[in-house]
Amino acid sequence: MKTEEPNRAIKLLIAVYIVVGLVYMLWRLGTVNLSAPFFSIPLYAAEIYGYISGLLFILMTYRLTVREAPEPGPGLTVDVYVPTYNESVELIRRTLLAVMRMDYPHVTWLLDDGRRESMRALAEELGCRYLARDNNANAKAGNLNHALKHSTGDFIAIFDADHAPRRDFLMKTLGYFRDERVAFVQTPQDFFNIDSFNHRQGRKRVWDEQALFFKVIQRGKDALNAAFFCGSCAAIRRSAVERIGGFATETVTEDVHTSIRMHKLGYKSIYHAESLAFGLAPHSIDTYLKQRMRWGMGAMQVFRRENILFGRGLTLGQRLNYLASALFFFEGWQKLVFFLMPPLCS
Repeated sequence: MKTEEPNRAIKLLIAVYIVVGLVYMLWRLGTVNLSAPFFSIPLYAAEIYGYISGLLFILMTYRLTVREAPEPGPGLTVDVYVPTYNESVELIRRTLLAVMRMDYPHVTWLLDDGRRESMRALAEELGCRYLARDNNANAKAGNLNHALKHSTGDFIAIFDADHAPRRDFLMKTLGYFRDERVAFVQTPQDFFNIDSFNHRQGRKRVWDEQALFFKVIQRGKDALNAAFFCGSCAAIRRSAVERIGGFATETVTEDVHTSIRMHKLGYKSIYHAESLAFGLAPHSIDTYLKQRMRWGMGAMQVFRRENILFGRGLTLGQRLNYLASALFFFEGWQKLVFFLMPPLCS
């Protein structure tokens, strides 16, 4: 595994941030007005929170992995899961056609939590496996765990209903499993609807809101064996999932939760930074906010349930990386303090 490190100018900037920020925080401690604690203490806490968040961001992005996909060995058994609930037939059709045309032998499964006859007919038409259950317990995680009981592949690839993979997805991910300690290989979630709510178009390029995470942060996490499973566009070792009792069902973010449990058992994660699948980004602010609310709620649930900072099994780098990801969803209080203090104190 190769890594990229910042150039001298960036390293100098990092050093300046650390030193100046520390000096400022020590100086600010002496300026806290104890005669007005309900104003001064929250403001100082918000500044400390910002400084610590900056340090964690440096940790996550200081070294970025550069990986070349190894060739997969012959004879691997692979199941590909496409979970669905209420997506349209045409959307599922496009996804299944892309999945079924991937290079490397595999079995495609349509996991229908909507129990729709149209989905059963589509699976029969295309020639893939169809699987439904009689309830929707534990949502997507429950759907995936139900599929584990009915399939036998040693490796599993997962795609959301709106994510269509390239033909070489399996060829670019299965080779990493030559290392028996590797539990999963995550790839970026990229999008083809550049007119979505979270895309912005400049004169020379198109930027989307998740680009920083998938193009930079996950690569930095990967350098510390802390990249996490994102629920789609990933390949997973079945035995690793079974060893932790299946996909985590106790929180609404089964992907991150599952990753933590695998890391706690000493498994390795891989982040292959090449876009190998393309899907649909949220079109409206309502969909966008619903998705982010779920992520935020899941981060808080995982933070509490898995005791990220002090629970056994995680390395220091993994603890700090998971902490950084969780803290991102707690920053609302900091913004509230910064917005309210000027009018309140003027």
